[in-house]
Amino acid sequence: MAKKSRKEAIFRIGAILAEQGVKKQVFAELVGVNTGTVSEWINHKTYPETNKLPLIAKILNVDIRELLISTPTKSGKSEAQVKSHEKQ
Repeated sequence: MAKKSRKEAIFRIGAILAEQGVKKQVFAELVGVNTGTVSEWINHKTYPETNKLPLIAKILNVDIRELLISTPTKSGKSEAQVKSHEKQ
């Protein structure tokens, strides 16, 4: 089996944000980074530090594995979804 590159193998943050309708600005504020950093994660130019993954998963209300591969979704809205809807 061919080894996947890091870019292909990880980080579905952009897809999860889109699926949940979460704005980058809201997500960035909750994670404690700027929107440019979130854009770089989404575009696979950089990746979140490993120690931020549990926080990111908690904010998005997903299993940490969901950041890497698609898994069954948890029920209920994520913290990021709630905050995004409050700002509308």
